[in-house]
Amino acid sequence: MYGIQRAALCQRSMPAAAGSRQRLPADLSMTGKRATVEQYSVNLGVFSWELDFFGRIRSLERRALEEYMATEQGRRGAQILLVSSVANAYLVLAADREACHWPKPR
Repeated sequence: MYGIQRAALCQRSMPAAAGSRQRLPADLSMTGKRATVEQYSVNLGVFSWELDFFGRIRSLERRALEEYMATEQGRRGAQILLVSSVANAYLVLAADREACHWPKPR
């Protein structure tokens, strides 16, 4: 739900372009000569989008995040992510300190 509410903040558009080229034989042409017909089109579709003057969409996003964190799974997932980030930072620091004690090449 959080991702869905967050996506509502962005404007969505869908550009599309198409082209075609056909050769007409002389017996099907109105002029009696061979012809090449080209047709091109460009379209831009903008889906509905709401300006968030009073913060309704942003508050729905915040609410969805708070509801996710209120669940046991969400709380546990955030806790695991925090612990893994701290452990990763510690390992990077330890590797940097280890690299400083290596003998310098001559």
